[in-house]
Amino acid sequence: MTRSIWILLLAITVLSMNFATGGRHVVHAVDQIAQPTLALPDLIRETLERNPELVAARKQWEAFSHRIVQARSLDDPTLSVHLWNFPQTFNVTRADNSIFGLSQNFPFPGKLALKGEVASRSTEITEQALHGQERE
Repeated sequence: MTRSIWILLLAITVLSMNFATGGRHVVHAVDQIAQPTLALPDLIRETLERNPELVAARKQWEAFSHRIVQARSLDDPTLSVHLWNFPQTFNVTRADNSIFGLSQNFPFPGKLALKGEVASRSTEITEQALHGQERE
């Protein structure tokens, strides 16, 4: 019962405020709010920036462009240490057999340039796919 009384009082209050102001201020206040103007170039730019598919395609293109340098680079060198008859005092100079090694894998001549060219072409294909998605 008290809930219906509260609803009735609330309705009376709202209606009395509307009649007291003539109902014009609320309507005019909404009309007087400055509506932002929409320009087609701005909408297109914002769509291109916020479209999740285009954002993913741009990130994929960036990833492919970073792979070019990796494809043209040599593998990491390897440093190795082999200690046989390891001394109990942990003094490396007293060990009987200590072997230190540094190795580098070199690919067959022309392979690095070819891998770089393949990565470059993949980047170009990804970039063209990105431009195609932007035009859609």
